[in-house]
Amino acid sequence: IRLEDVWLARQGKKTLPNKALLLTFDDGALSSYNRVFPLLKQYKTPAVFAIPTSWINGNTKDAYEAYGMREMVASGYAEFVSHSDNMHRGILANPQQNMQPAAITREYLEKQKRYETEAEYQNRVIGDLKKSKQILDTELGINSKAIFWPYGAVTTESEELAAKAGFRMSVSLGSTAPLADSVKTYQRALIMDNPTPEMINQEMLEFLNDVRAPYKQRKSLLRFD
Repeated sequence: IRLEDVWLARQGKKTLPNKALLLTFDDGALSSYNRVFPLLKQYKTPAVFAIPTSWINGNTKDAYEAYGMREMVASGYAEFVSHSDNMHRGILANPQQNMQPAAITREYLEKQKRYETEAEYQNRVIGDLKKSKQILDTELGINSKAIFWPYGAVTTESEELAAKAGFRMSVSLGSTAPLADSVKTYQRALIMDNPTPEMINQEMLEFLNDVRAPYKQRKSLLRFD
């Protein structure tokens, strides 16, 4: 299926087929074009590609042409979404020098000996996501619908910030979203290391059982002022 199908089903405008499958590929690797795309055309199968726009923009004079992204969009088999502009990285999270995902962390400003304020955090995340969406929409002539969070790191607050930036859908990775108490974000199973079909089947079953585990339905909160 396509991401658009999920969006329509979410609004009650479409019914998804039994055992619907959405293929997704992250990070904008060149192999998305020269290896994955030929297979999509051969088997007439759609897929979604999540792009960190700052990674693409600095590589060539016209990266969107060089990476085949416009050709992929024109084919009808590729949908492009944001993987942030420049938040696919860790930022300083505390004076102890721990690095944490940029999208969900209040950055520790070492020179000023303070954490960024709530307003600074929100402006940084919204600004990054707006920039990413604007680049994708302008370069590819699309209306990008979703943010696929780097590292799968998402909270209910970052969901809300993404909505303010214009993204109607939020997508995580693995079991990160339930642990973050995120109620609107879709989850994805990660497939790596060239597994056999039997291994993929087992991994999918384990993924579904894991995300539905009773302990992940618990709602807990601990707060320190």
